[in-house]
Amino acid sequence: MNELQQRMRSAIVLIIGLLCVVYGLKAAAIWITALLVGYGVFEWLCMQPAAVARMSALKAVSIALIFLGMSIVYDLSGSDIRQVYQGVMLWMPWINMILITLVLLYFKCTHSVLSRRWSSHMECVHAMILMSCFGFSLLELWRLGPTLLIWNLSLVGLTDSMAYLIGKRWGRYHCFAPISPGKTFEGTCGAVIVTMLFAIISLPVLHHGGVRFVWQAAILGGVAAWGAVVGDLWESALKRRCGVKDSGTLIPGHGGVLDRIDGLIIAVPMMAALWQIWV
Repeated sequence: MNELQQRMRSAIVLIIGLLCVVYGLKAAAIWITALLVGYGVFEWLCMQPAAVARMSALKAVSIALIFLGMSIVYDLSGSDIRQVYQGVMLWMPWINMILITLVLLYFKCTHSVLSRRWSSHMECVHAMILMSCFGFSLLELWRLGPTLLIWNLSLVGLTDSMAYLIGKRWGRYHCFAPISPGKTFEGTCGAVIVTMLFAIISLPVLHHGGVRFVWQAAILGGVAAWGAVVGDLWESALKRRCGVKDSGTLIPGHGGVLDRIDGLIIAVPMMAALWQIWV
């Protein structure tokens, strides 16, 4: 079996599994999301040098338990705590996005990646902030409905696929060669346009009162595409800094969990923030 066939088979299994989980296990959403957050942090820390990766499993479990506890507290809390949480989740994704975009532009201009000499505490905090923000946003979209969650996730998946296919066919200008040599300007722009068009065309499928206008769907598509591209580049930079090809080996043909959700980690929190404003 060649690599492409293996990737296709794994992708089919992942899609079927995702649909079964989203539609069939909504009652266990908090536990499933906590597991995803914990395993993502585990892969993140395992990629690091030995000094940072030490006791990565214990650190990942601790972060997952903290996330689980905060999620349960949110579900059981009153309106005051919920308002604080929603306020934080409204601006935190955009700060993360702006900072990461600036760092990526720095990489592009200097043709370098960050030094590997990060402290274990700094790496843990970094992983915890991004993965927890992703987890809370995933739960928020899940609460709004399984179909809405799948629709938002599909925007990110479409961006990844279109960037690869368009870039492979028509790509000439490499926009972030120091980080991801395969990322092209044509592929990225084409993916953004296709994702925005898909969001507009598929809008009637949602039947959700939060998004009723074409311009809202276009913004969601653009934000999803922007987040997917930045998330992919950020994980590529992380792997280059750590000197690894994949974040793990859990998914045949794809690598690790982070290799599959890199775009979602950045895009989902921003989309959830938009839904929070519009709903």
